Amino acid sequence: MRRTLTAFLLASAISIIITTPAASAGEWEVNGTKLLVTAALSSTALVLTYGKFEILGGLNISINCTSETIQINQGQLTAPDSLLVNGITLTECRAPSLEEASCAITSKTVSILPLKGLVSLDGSLGAFVELLPQTHTEFGVIPLEGLKCTLAGPWALAGGVDFLLHDGRDARTSHLALVFALPGQLRVGPDEVLLVGLGIDVRLANGQTWNFL
Repeated sequence: MRRTLTAFLLASAISIIITTPAASAGEWEVNGTKLLVTAALSSTALVLTYGKFEILGGLNISINCTSETIQINQGQLTAPDSLLVNGITLTECRAPSLEEASCAITSKTVSILPLKGLVSLDGSLGAFVELLPQTHTEFGVIPLEGLKCTLAGPWALAGGVDFLLHDGRDARTSHLALVFALPGQLRVGPDEVLLVGLGIDVRLANGQTWNFL
């Protein structure tokens, strides 16, 4: 089920990005009314499809995160067309090829730093935003430890990711969102990093319907 949904989400994202000539402006609505200030996101998002960081280049490492939820710290919709989060925590993250050399991710956690972005209409139904660091260029941190860990210490991720609300125009209490990084968006040092497969169920803290029109 997860593999099928992942393939569907990726195909939808690629189709919207490739076939849409230009994104257009819009604004948030909550409970059928134009958002005037802010609306808080739920601090927990259900993971529908597991995400994976693929570090290319000389490292060539895959980091798999398999927690059933992710934590969103002070996420909010901001009028008229912004999305902000004060941090995201992914747990149950492992790098199998490193663990063979007695090197593992500390606490199995990948921490994403504060992000922000402007939302736009994209495709017939989607709402799309590129989430970038609120300050400087650091996107997140992958901490490593172990007796034989030649790459020990915090790995700083730089760049940003794309966030696609698949049916963002529809007023719903929950939205299916795909979070991904295409080539050129994210990196560790000189090496490119892809983020693939992360599908989450995003809701408002107050449980009301929300959409972007």
